[in-house]
Amino acid sequence: MEELSAFAAFLKASGPYGFVVCLGYALWRINERKDVVLRELFDRVAEMGERQTEATVKMEAALVALKVACSFCLSSIPWFKVSGDFTPDRLVNTRHLPASTCSPMPCQRATL
Repeated sequence: MEELSAFAAFLKASGPYGFVVCLGYALWRINERKDVVLRELFDRVAEMGERQTEATVKMEAALVALKVACSFCLSSIPWFKVSGDFTPDRLVNTRHLPASTCSPMPCQRATL
């Protein structure tokens, strides 16, 4: 109770400027708390971005390894050659057999 009476005495003595100072102090404290929360949020978002970047790099490495493995597997088939980059439109079937004697693999269907 003494604190409130001391505060009231301060406001009475300082007039309207004291009230402005009190409001300014209160807003400053609120902004300070808001800044702390925003800093924590920024740190969390930055950490999530780093994790997402790491996951993307790992996924790209896995896809490149898969591409190399598929290219290697297809190049080991004597009648099947890969020209240039490994893409379905660049696969060339070099075996010329009637359609009734060979059953195409799923990756060859587009090129037969």
